[in-house]
Amino acid sequence: MAQLSGSLYHPIIKATLPQTLRFIKLKEVVGTLDLVNEFGYAYRGARNRLVRLEKQKLIEKIGSFHPGGYCLTNEGIRRLQYYDKRASDSRT
Repeated sequence: MAQLSGSLYHPIIKATLPQTLRFIKLKEVVGTLDLVNEFGYAYRGARNRLVRLEKQKLIEKIGSFHPGGYCLTNEGIRRLQYYDKRASDSRT
């Protein structure tokens, strides 16, 4: 049986981790629909992406002020700085 692209075993990556973290930094607070609109994720895929980032402690819920909203954690900011430094080092 052939695997369909975007299946459970071969998901389609819409945005890299650095792209996603940069977007969250730019927006400051994001929700599922923000990822759907920016990167073309299906709603469930965007939701899964946010849950995985939260489990990695790169983002956190900010509940009461923005229900369903997430922002970068200090670890998320540190990781983004690491990716940016790596990108600038590879250009030189």
